[in-house]
Amino acid sequence: MITPPQDVTLTMIVRDELMNPAGGLHAVLARHLPFFEHAVVLDTGSCDGTRQLLEQMAGDYPQLRVFDATFEGYGPARNTANDHVETKYTFMLDADERVKIPLSFIEEIENFSGDYLAFRMLGVSPSSGIGEESFSWNPRLAHHSKIKFKEIVYELARDSSGFHYIHGEMTASCPLLHFLPERRILKTNDWYGSFDRWSLEIPQQSPAWVLSFPVWKTPNPNVLLNYGVDVAEEMRYLAALGLRLHPGIAERLAQTAPAL
Repeated sequence: MITPPQDVTLTMIVRDELMNPAGGLHAVLARHLPFFEHAVVLDTGSCDGTRQLLEQMAGDYPQLRVFDATFEGYGPARNTANDHVETKYTFMLDADERVKIPLSFIEEIENFSGDYLAFRMLGVSPSSGIGEESFSWNPRLAHHSKIKFKEIVYELARDSSGFHYIHGEMTASCPLLHFLPERRILKTNDWYGSFDRWSLEIPQQSPAWVLSFPVWKTPNPNVLLNYGVDVAEEMRYLAALGLRLHPGIAERLAQTAPAL
């Protein structure tokens, strides 16, 4: 029987995540929500059906609270999500990530009493050959009243209020899996390159409006099956809710996996 930690809130900031390399927002949330008593998802202007999906899931999962905010940068979005946290800790997860072994994660944080815990990030290749690339340690579990992200921040950064960590200390043994996009350079150039991610300049367009969006959002069904995600089942779930995938993603999935 799963006993979710009482002092931890799962927090996530999302934008246009109806489908992504991890199998989409529903697949990610459905995997993690049973392990958390509290969850906060902040939508920052989705236009692909993500917001409608969240409304449905909030009805299915009473611990899930959904909020909206104008996207003013990753730092402010993280801060806004954490402002809604009422527990001692916030656990920050992205929509294209998953805890590799949730039960091990729960066991690991049951007796945690520090200010933060860093997790090893493992990148899952989008190619048909499955492999995990080692990333650096990344602080994701933090005392929510002591973490404050700077405005000039890429997706994650250490802040000026003491959210610093020393490699090898306060680190979790359970890693996080980050599902990488196909042709990552296109996402870097076309999305992150559309605004200065180190300044206060804010992108004027939604990710779903970027021409190469389908390329770096389409999952590889064969890869995901090895991690327990059935893309076909996810598509049926979305269709039952009346939600339609981005046309470019649907076309790419039809080409790569005709059975879908």
